[in-house]
Amino acid sequence: MSARAFTLIAGGDAGWLSDDVPSIPGRPVRSCQQFAGYAVVSPRL
Repeated sequence: MSARAFTLIAGGDAGWLSDDVPSIPGRPVRSCQQFAGYAVVSPRL
């Protein structure tokens, strides 16, 4: 099974999109850049 999974990944057949995440909060998901913009850095770091 692991070999089959890696074969699918290598062939590009394991990349799929679903609408599961947007359906949970009921809004579009944020991009990584948008998410990083909301990050708060502690002044103690």
